[in-house]
Amino acid sequence: MLKVTKSDKNNALLSILYRTDMYILQKQILNELNISRRTMFNRIDQCNKSLAEIGLDKIVSTPKMGYTLTRECRKQLSKYNVINEDVEMKSLENNQVNRIDQIIILLLMDSNELSINKLAQRFSVSRNTIIHDFKKINIDFSELNIINTTTGKKLATDEYVVREFILKQLQNKSEVFFCWIEGLQVVKGFDFRDMQRTVNMKFTGTSMDILNAFVVACFYRISINKTISSAKIDEKLIPYIYTVQKYFELLFNENNLILSKNQLNKETAMLAKVTVCLPMIIDGNINKRSVLYKKIQTITAEMIFKYENLIGEKFNTESFWGLLTNHVVTAYFRIIFNVPFESNEIELIKKNYPKLIGYTAISCAPLEEYLDQTLPENEVALICLYFGAAERNLESESVKDLFIPEKIKTSAEADALIVCSSGIGTSVMLLQELSKSFPMIKFSSSLEIGELRDVLLLKNKAQMVITTVPIEDDVINIPVVQVRPVLSAKNYERVHMELRKKFPSLFHDNNENIDMLMGAISKYADINDEEGLRNTLIDYMNPKINEDKLNIANDTLGINDVIDSTKVEIIDNSTVNWETVVKSGCQLLGDAVDPIKYSSKIIELVNMYGPYMLIHKKIMLAHAGVKDGVNSVGLSAILSRHPVKINVKNQIENISLFLVLSPGENKEHDYILEQLIDLIRDENRLDLLLNSQSKKDIIKNITLG
Repeated sequence: MLKVTKSDKNNALLSILYRTDMYILQKQILNELNISRRTMFNRIDQCNKSLAEIGLDKIVSTPKMGYTLTRECRKQLSKYNVINEDVEMKSLENNQVNRIDQIIILLLMDSNELSINKLAQRFSVSRNTIIHDFKKINIDFSELNIINTTTGKKLATDEYVVREFILKQLQNKSEVFFCWIEGLQVVKGFDFRDMQRTVNMKFTGTSMDILNAFVVACFYRISINKTISSAKIDEKLIPYIYTVQKYFELLFNENNLILSKNQLNKETAMLAKVTVCLPMIIDGNINKRSVLYKKIQTITAEMIFKYENLIGEKFNTESFWGLLTNHVVTAYFRIIFNVPFESNEIELIKKNYPKLIGYTAISCAPLEEYLDQTLPENEVALICLYFGAAERNLESESVKDLFIPEKIKTSAEADALIVCSSGIGTSVMLLQELSKSFPMIKFSSSLEIGELRDVLLLKNKAQMVITTVPIEDDVINIPVVQVRPVLSAKNYERVHMELRKKFPSLFHDNNENIDMLMGAISKYADINDEEGLRNTLIDYMNPKINEDKLNIANDTLGINDVIDSTKVEIIDNSTVNWETVVKSGCQLLGDAVDPIKYSSKIIELVNMYGPYMLIHKKIMLAHAGVKDGVNSVGLSAILSRHPVKINVKNQIENISLFLVLSPGENKEHDYILEQLIDLIRDENRLDLLLNSQSKKDIIKNITLG
C-alpha cells in the first residue's frame, strides 16, 4: 500500500490507481472503498494537494474513462510503496480479476508488451503470478488460442471467434471491457437515434450499451488489421438484416475504412446479425403487420396457453403476450443466425428454477416445431424468466433481487406509476407534487420508460400511469395521463379526476374518512387520547409542506451549493437555436459532465419525446440520466433576452430560461428539485428571475438569498 499522505483513506485511493496503468472507473473506486461520490471527489482533491506538495502530477480524470495516474507520477510513487500485510483479501481477488481482464484486453489490442517479464513489471507482481494468470485464462476462456512469439504472448484465434468473445463479455456486463471500449475513439457518426429511425428499431437501454460498445470494438479490431475471414449467411435470411447491413455500410464509408467489397459484406453482415439479435422494445426491422411477426405472435399465444395449462393459472394475457412476443422475435433471430445469448445469470436460473425450466421447455414446443430444432438451454432459461416473472413464482430471495430490481418490485405495489424519459429529473418533481397533493395514493418511484415495461410484466396493482413524456405502447392497458412536472391547474384536474375514478373510496370528505378510521380503531383498541389521535390523523390526511426543511441527508445538495456566477450566462441573440443553448448550458457545468455526451443525450430525448422538460411555460429543466456523461451534481442557468423557440413533435414552446441539471447517482439532487418547485410556485420570485439584468441578479433570485 502507498504511504504518501498522512491519511490512510487517501492512501487507499492512491493505491487503487497505482496498481494499474489503465483507467479505473468511478464505480470501481466507490465499490472498493465503500464511499459516496462526494467523499471520493473530496479525497481526490486532498490527494492532488499531497501530490503537488511533493512535486508530482495530479490524478488524471478523463470523461467516459475514469481516473488514472501519469506514467511519471506512478514511477515516482514507487518509493512510497509499502507492503501492508493487512490488505483485505477482497481487494487482492479484485486485483486478480481486473488483471486477467486487462491482460486479455492487451491481447485484443495486439500489444507488443506481453512478455511474462513486462507484464509482471506492468502489474507489480511476480512472474509466477502472471504465469498462473495465463493458466487461468486458458481454462476459463478456452476459445482463445494464445501462442508464444519472440516478443511475447499473441492471440492466434479466428477473428469471428474473437468478435463473439467480445460480445460475450459485453453481454456479461464486464466493467473492465466497457471501460476499455469507452476509451477507444475510433467511430464517427454512430448515432443511436439516427440508427433506430433508419432501421425501424427501438432497443432496450442495455442493448444500446452493448451494441454501441460492440460496434466500437469491431471498428478498433479492423483498424489494427484484424478482419473477419468467414461470415456466411443463408441467402434466405438476408432480407431480415438487409436494412441494418446497409446502415453499417454507410457507417464504414463515413469512417473511411477501406475494405474490399467481399470483406465489407462480411463485416457488416456480422454487425447486422448481432443487431437484430439484441433485445428490443419493438420487434425490430420486421413490421408488426409482417407475416413473420404474426406467425410468432400465434406461436407465443400457443406457448402461453401450454404454460397456463401446466400451472393451472391464467396470466394478464394482453400485456404479457405483447412482451413475450417481442422477446421471442429476437430469440428467433438469435437461433437462426446462431448468435448465442450469454449472461452470468443464466446458470443461476437453471440451478434455482428446475421446475420452471421444465414447464418452459414443454411450453416452447410450438416454437421448436416452427424452427425445426430444439431450443438452446440458454434461450429456454431466458423465456423461463418471462413466465416466472409473470407467475411471480421466484422463491429464492437472492435470485429475485438479481433479476427483479427492488425499484421494480416496489413499483409493482404502487397504485399509480410515475414515468419520465430518464427517471431522474422531471418525474422526481412530479412525484413530489403528487405525493403532497394526494397522500392517500401510493405512487411509484420515478421510472424510466423501459422500467415501466418491467413493472407491467409483473403482476401489479397499478391503476394508471402519470407521465411527463408521451408514451406510445400498445401493451399498456391502463389509463395514461401526460402532464408537466409542475402541475398546472388543468393538469391537476385531469389527474384528480382519473384518481377519483379509480379510487373513489379515498376521495370522501376527509372528516368523514377520519370518523370512519376513529370508529374502526376504537373497535380493536382502547383510545386513551382521542383528541390526540384525531389530530394525528388530520395531519396525515392533510399534510403540510415544511418550508424550513433542514434535515437533509449528508450527500443532498441545495441550489446554493451547485451554482455560482461561472455557471450562469445571459444571451441577447434573437436567432440562437435551442440546441446551441443546451450545449452552452452543459459547457457551463464544467467538470460535472462530459458536455458533448450529456448535451447530445438531452437533445436526443427532446427530439424523441418533444419539449417535455418544461417546468414552466417559459422554463426548461434540461437533464438526462446519470450514465449519460455525469460526473457530479451541477446546475447551470442561461437567461435569453429573446424567447428561444423549440419546435419538435408538432409542439412549439418559447423558452426564456434554460436550467441544465446534472443529477446525482444517489439522488443528491432531490433537494434542488424541491427548491425549484418552490421557485416556480412563487410568482413574485419567478418574475424577478425571468427579468434579471445581471448574473448577480440571477444568482440572487434563483437561490434562497
